[in-house]
Amino acid sequence: MRAARYIAAGQIDVVDVDPIEPGPAEVRIEVAYSGICGTDLHILHGAMDHRVHAPQVIGHEMSGRVAALGPDVTGWSVGQPVTAVFLASFASDYVNGSTVTVDGGWLER
Repeated sequence: MRAARYIAAGQIDVVDVDPIEPGPAEVRIEVAYSGICGTDLHILHGAMDHRVHAPQVIGHEMSGRVAALGPDVTGWSVGQPVTAVFLASFASDYVNGSTVTVDGGWLER
């Protein structure tokens, strides 16, 4: 799949990447749509380099379908439609302190 990655202030590249297998209690989403919000613009301007570790796929507002289930996932099934918003206030499994530790939704199948 192709991914748009933040490289540095004002720089994005588009590269081919392998899908990441979900870990325990995680799902992988096949992204259909991804928003660009104010946070993404701040990242692109280099104002959030203390939270984003380049190169990193950004985009924390997305929708799509569950593509794969990690171990111990219950209540979800492959193919199920989902929306996701990764924010530190309620997605502590996806952040380490205030540093984003998972890739975002700027992906293309």
